[in-house]
Amino acid sequence: MDEESKNKKKEIVIDLNSQFNLDKTSIFNKEFSSVLLAPILIAVVLLIYGAYYYFEGKPFSNSQPTNQTTDSAPSPSINISLPNASSSAVRKEEIKIKILNGSGVAGQAGRVRNSLLKLGFKNIEIGNDPNADGEKTVVEYISQVNSDILDEILSELKRSFKNISTEKSKIDDFDVVIITGK
Repeated sequence: MDEESKNKKKEIVIDLNSQFNLDKTSIFNKEFSSVLLAPILIAVVLLIYGAYYYFEGKPFSNSQPTNQTTDSAPSPSINISLPNASSSAVRKEEIKIKILNGSGVAGQAGRVRNSLLKLGFKNIEIGNDPNADGEKTVVEYISQVNSDILDEILSELKRSFKNISTEKSKIDDFDVVIITGK
């Protein structure tokens, strides 16, 4: 090869280097960036894993058995209701309540009805009881009334009345009869 052809090859190589920006510094930058890229990717993956673990509260591995199922089909459920003390307990919405004004204070039975309606009782009748002594409030109830429901009624009555007595009774038409006092 003669000197002239060597110079032409050098010019072509230099020309290619300038066109594709292939000098030594750019090659160094590519190697340097690929060296940094691997640790950055590892850090991002670890950050994602840590965030998932933190927000979900569980690791990816199944080292401890869990009660969760992995299939997406809904699992069958069985609803079991345990019997109360009485097998034919009356529900709150079904309870028939009669409130009789035994104190002679106008509108007293209506105010008690309104407070019980706010608690979710729906079937309430009101009236007057001319035979009541007017001093104490009497709550009569049948045995099928759940004790939690009775406690709820009594708690509401205690907000307005001081002297309250309760009696389990065999009422014909109602589950609870309240005769108000002063």
